[in-house]
Amino acid sequence: MDAGEFRFRRGGRPHFNSPDVVRALHEASGVATRAAGGASRDAAEAYAAFSERVSRRDPITVLDLLRIKPGAPIPVDHVEPEEYLLWRFMVPGMSEGALSEPAHRTWPVA
Repeated sequence: MDAGEFRFRRGGRPHFNSPDVVRALHEASGVATRAAGGASRDAAEAYAAFSERVSRRDPITVLDLLRIKPGAPIPVDHVEPEEYLLWRFMVPGMSEGALSEPAHRTWPVA
């Protein structure tokens, strides 16, 4: 039985990119309208409908459980400089155990 583990099935497991969400995203971006050659509804209204659909569904990923904390923005002088942030995404800044041996060999080539 295919319960929708790897592909969308009506009544199966929820998927991040279910057809209704993809349709709403296409409408919000104007892709659906351009493909049909018709007039689009207001972009803000279409995006609001997309956002509402995504916000209202049950959580699918951990990111769905996070909420933006209201408050004052962090001053720029309290943020690390770019060169320090980029270092974390380089191989020496990554944990040895986080990367497999083939990944360690691939990084210097890239």
